[in-house]
Amino acid sequence: MWTLISIQEDSRESTAVAIENGDHLEKVVKISNLNKIFKSSSGTRVAVRNLSLRIYKNRITALLGHNGAGKTTTMNIIIGMTPRTSGRIEVDGEDHASNYRQQIGFCPQHNVALGYMSCREHLVFFGALRGMSIPEAEREADDILEKVNLADKSDEVLANLSGEMKRRLCLANAIIGRTKLLILDEPTSGLDPESRRDIWDILLRLKKDHTILITTHFMEEADVLGDWIAIMENGELIAFGTSIFLKHYYGKGYTLKLLKGSAFDRDRVMSKIREHISGAVEKPAVEPVFAVTLPYICMEQYSALLEELETEKEAYGIESISVTNATLEEVFLNSSSDNKALENERW
Repeated sequence: MWTLISIQEDSRESTAVAIENGDHLEKVVKISNLNKIFKSSSGTRVAVRNLSLRIYKNRITALLGHNGAGKTTTMNIIIGMTPRTSGRIEVDGEDHASNYRQQIGFCPQHNVALGYMSCREHLVFFGALRGMSIPEAEREADDILEKVNLADKSDEVLANLSGEMKRRLCLANAIIGRTKLLILDEPTSGLDPESRRDIWDILLRLKKDHTILITTHFMEEADVLGDWIAIMENGELIAFGTSIFLKHYYGKGYTLKLLKGSAFDRDRVMSKIREHISGAVEKPAVEPVFAVTLPYICMEQYSALLEELETEKEAYGIESISVTNATLEEVFLNSSSDNKALENERW
């Protein structure tokens, strides 16, 4: 179930925002009408504008947006590092950061660690900071090191850890102390693709016992991890929902991809596609792929089209056929009023 809301702020134009309704889910974080204005001698800057957002229990919420969209400011307000100008934040029923801060584990973008401590000593230290006794912290440290695949490195100091291991240690520091909410600012920043996927596996296991909010610049990461996706622009929430919901709302349709053979006849193939789906539109693709957008509203006609293309594949000069849904990158670009281009899958 989803609803559309219209917002009007100052002289900005009214903007339709797609919001999926998740009221059936238990909420750990409730953000209502949050605003943050920074003032300086050079003037004022609105970092967060009328933000209302729900973060659901045992789900991963991915917060996306261009640099300067307000993501980090929002995170810092939640954990109590930055005071809000107005609005309300509740974490597990508490609305004062001093009352709920101990329930939050924060992993900043850059690793926070002490070079002279071992992995286990780090966890005992952070556990003690969150009010655990030393024996309690030692017991939980061993369990958490196992969860983040660092058990065999428990006695190693920072200098002996790889970049991925340091990132996992930072994540472990956020977990210890029976935290309920994990706030992770670009948790795979600086990692290679294989190491990034190792962190993904850990996070997907952790959500069984934690609620997780992440920011990321990687579209694939948001798509793989995010049960819910929130997109911010200029301090405002411009889209919120599950990946499937957002792809259907902002995407134009499924993409039919045909690998062209030597006898491929573009006009003949396009004519046949439009016999079944009149609203089909050719889209740019890298050779030797021929790509066509098939509108969502014509899904009932997909099967007949695909069956005919498969049966007559040789006659049409088609080597292979595939169908993919809209990408999260398309969602991001289509939801943005500025339609800013992504650079190297990052912004």
